[in-house]
Amino acid sequence: MKFNNVRTVIWDCDGTIWHHDPAEIFIFAKKLGITSQEKILELEKEFFEVISEYNERFKTEIVTHRKIIETIDEKMPILEYLGITATEFFETWKNIDTTILNPHVETCMQMFQKKGIKNIVYTDWLRDSQIRILKTYNLLQYIEAVYSSEGSYLKSSPKNQLSHFIKPSEKDSYLFIGDSISDIFYANKAS
Repeated sequence: MKFNNVRTVIWDCDGTIWHHDPAEIFIFAKKLGITSQEKILELEKEFFEVISEYNERFKTEIVTHRKIIETIDEKMPILEYLGITATEFFETWKNIDTTILNPHVETCMQMFQKKGIKNIVYTDWLRDSQIRILKTYNLLQYIEAVYSSEGSYLKSSPKNQLSHFIKPSEKDSYLFIGDSISDIFYANKAS
């Protein structure tokens, strides 16, 4: 595909626009009032189990808050020991910022916009959470729309429908920028 044909760039958030702070779990722990190093390490282990389960479960199930909370409840028994409910953890997760903006993203988005190329974000996480972070980095001014897998399937799901923002007659005019197998799967499915 020639760059001249590109009319829309579809960006992934996590790992692409930003990456997560290596001290992410300590940010969570501080917010939740957890000070024990042993408990923080267990929290980290179980948190990554939730993320893994999230990526598997929502290939075949629609992403909903209730189902995310169920996954947290199932995969994070440490929370009960800490006196934190799955709902409380989910609310913290939705509202916490553990991201670090990747360099040059704003410059790229600005350049695309100046060339008349639309910037669109498509994320596997919650739309409102991602919009909040995009606002923090002052990137919304370059973005035409933000789409999420919330209320749908993950990008990597064969059940995911592209039609909500990709026009089949214009597939050659999209450029996908992502960092994972699910982003590659989605881009290949769209082309």
